[in-house]
Amino acid sequence: RNDQAVAYVTSSLPQISVIDTKTNTIVDTETVANTGRVAVSRDGTRVYIPDLFGNGGTGSLSVFTADAITGALTPDPVTPTVITPSPFDAEFSPDGSRLYVVSFSDNTLRILETVTNTFIATVGPFGDGLITVAVNPAGTRVYVGSLNDAKTYVFDGDGNALGFFSAYFETAVIGDGSAFATGYYEPEINASRTLQSGYYVPIYRRPPDLIEVDLGQFSESLKGKKIRGRV
Repeated sequence: RNDQAVAYVTSSLPQISVIDTKTNTIVDTETVANTGRVAVSRDGTRVYIPDLFGNGGTGSLSVFTADAITGALTPDPVTPTVITPSPFDAEFSPDGSRLYVVSFSDNTLRILETVTNTFIATVGPFGDGLITVAVNPAGTRVYVGSLNDAKTYVFDGDGNALGFFSAYFETAVIGDGSAFATGYYEPEINASRTLQSGYYVPIYRRPPDLIEVDLGQFSESLKGKKIRGRV
């Protein structure tokens, strides 16, 4: 919990323990199978626990309300369980209105609206074996860690596709930083017109049915540029 007065501890046992950090004593335990990382709201009143194999093996979130002082847990009276595939980690938005949940099995990020405990968005699949999620203090960035491809994917608070561009593109700041650019390149390879050491793989001639179009016929700004293709 943010005030560090209470600690929520999971173990190999099917339970979560609530510990008073001043006395180091257990003040409460609740039964939760296959517990993972615990998500606690910033005000300490709500706790979500990913259960990787809950709901008969498909996965679920256990939802609790927490005593603001002691941290003792009570299953949510309206929605004690939220069904979601193999949740591995979860994290609250700063205002507690959203919970970001990553799924290990189907490689998705799901956004839960915590007032009604309903999912409002699903992002993905992406990555390979999503195991962790973190949210920046402003709630504007969501970071998702992927185990098997060793990458971190980045999204905005609504799950938009910053992750795709951060994974597959590099950006460069231009001028005052108000614009960005991505770079492309055309590789140049050494070649030989005759077979010799180091040059064993032939590059075949241009196909005879390839059509070349001079783009300068259509616009002066495209003069000298061509495209090639088949029809």
